[in-house]
Amino acid sequence: MRRILKFAGGALLAILLGAIVWLAVKPPELLRVGTGYAAKIVCSNVFIAGRDAASVLADDVQAPGNPLLRFLNASVDKDRGSITARIFGFFAPSTATYRPALGCANIHESDLRLELPTGGPQVPAEPIQIESDPAIQAVIENDALAGPGMRAIAVIRDGKLIAEKYGPGFSADTPLLGGWSMTKSVMATLIGMRIAEGRMATERTDLLPEWKNDGRSKISLANLLAMNSGLRFDEDYGTVRMSRVCFFSNLT
Repeated sequence: MRRILKFAGGALLAILLGAIVWLAVKPPELLRVGTGYAAKIVCSNVFIAGRDAASVLADDVQAPGNPLLRFLNASVDKDRGSITARIFGFFAPSTATYRPALGCANIHESDLRLELPTGGPQVPAEPIQIESDPAIQAVIENDALAGPGMRAIAVIRDGKLIAEKYGPGFSADTPLLGGWSMTKSVMATLIGMRIAEGRMATERTDLLPEWKNDGRSKISLANLLAMNSGLRFDEDYGTVRMSRVCFFSNLT
């Protein structure tokens, strides 16, 4: 019996050591996606929005509820402007770095240099016109209506700000990142307004000069609004195939 227990203990130890070596040398892509995502999100919110790394990790990265996310940690290097995320404190490290005018991006090499693009003159922002509407303000003050995790609500009417509300830790001066599908809804609304004004058409093609000489020239505005451009693309978040380009590849 003692020999069996000794053998079993040795086998378990060997398996444990093998797993540690495996995670250290060639971690699964799923773990690398997790740390790559965490590094990017924390980097953008720390160096652009000025938020605390711990709160970003808890409220933005770990909020979806995947149990593995609870084992992610992120270290901040303010001198280099970078964030490194790991799982279990050691494995599958991923780094994202902040560069002025470019924002944050995951890096896959020890040294990544990019030349800043040459742009035109900066257009000054127009002053915000405020015309408060107490009735609308009363509506958005309802916490039950805003829902949990609300960051900011701004209501614009005829180009004027008529109501605004901010969540804890956020203000009118906080850059908000990660609009996700809400951004698509806003863009679709703006495009709908232009169509109603007769200034855009859903059947329009040849949208970009870069698309002129290939099949993309046939993509219409209606295709883009319905997300059915005909391009081969799989937005399936159940696997790591879609995330590989985002977190494992250099596009420079």
